[in-house]
Amino acid sequence: SRPLEALPADRAAPPSEPLVRVEPAGAVALGLKPSDDGKAWILRICAAGGKDVAATVTWPGRSPRMTRSDTSERPGGPIDGPIAIPAWGLVTVRAER
Repeated sequence: SRPLEALPADRAAPPSEPLVRVEPAGAVALGLKPSDDGKAWILRICAAGGKDVAATVTWPGRSPRMTRSDTSERPGGPIDGPIAIPAWGLVTVRAER
């Protein structure tokens, strides 16, 4: 399988830095969207390899405050390091803009 790759609509345009990176390969970003309140990004990550994973999320060029969230998109507990995701589990992250 190949990771999701963002490509410019104009092939003549230089490539840009991704908005967010999720590592390792066993952690898959399923979705990224603005929060309903417009104050954050909502990122959903899955441990897709059938094994527990410690996911690292980086935002090139920025260091937003990240918290755990849920479908309500409200901030929860702070995220200070790798995010533990159980096998086949899903985690919602809120990153303040």
